[in-house]
Amino acid sequence: VRVYGLGTVEARIVSKIGFEVGAALVELAADSNDRVARGQVLARLHTAEQEARVARARAALLAAGAGVGKAQAGVARAGAVLAQRETA
Repeated sequence: VRVYGLGTVEARIVSKIGFEVGAALVELAADSNDRVARGQVLARLHTAEQEARVARARAALLAAGAGVGKAQAGVARAGAVLAQRETA
């Protein structure tokens, strides 16, 4: 027995995708209605601007760390001077 009919097929699961940051699209690895696997890269963004921001943030973090080190050394010196004055 064969049954023929017309109809439409709909996906059981529909997933909305997007990017957390804005950037130019460099590569689109999947298209509408393509079957994709979990973890598959669907698109790539131009990341030079974000990479530059990360580099600047790392440099600022290193500079802040150096500033903390200098401040701690100053506190230690001030503590030593205070200790000398209290014993004199």
